[in-house]
Order: sequence, then structure tokens, then C-alpha cells
Amino acid sequence: LPAVAPVESSGALGDDLRRHEFEMIIDTLRAERGRRKEAAERLGISPRTLRYKLAQMRDAGMDVEAYLFAAT
Repeated sequence: LPAVAPVESSGALGDDLRRHEFEMIIDTLRAERGRRKEAAERLGISPRTLRYKLAQMRDAGMDVEAYLFAAT
């Protein structure tokens, strides 16, 4: 079988995956009313990984708190 090339984060697929991941994080944080420890558990990641991903979101220019507390 041919080797599968790694997905580049700058590609459209990588962007879609990152956007989906960010949406899952925000939705889970909303469901847990901002409780990061519980959200991390629901997502199956450590609280430290969640903090890292939230920092990535902020670095990408997202206002995490605005998304978190926005009316749905």
C-alpha cells in the first residue's frame, strides 16, 4: 500500500478539521457551563491539553470567551 501523506494544517482539509475541533471545544464548554475540567473529561483530553488548544484558538484570533458566552 502507498504511504499516506500527512495532512498539512494549512490545507483546506486541515482548516476544516481545526474548525471542527474548535467548534467541538466551544460546544462542550458551553454544555459544561465553562467548567474546563469537566469539558476536558467529556472531550477525552487532559485539562492541560484543553488549555493548550484554547491558547491556539486565541492565537488564531478567536475571542474564546465571546464564543463561549454568545447566545445560541
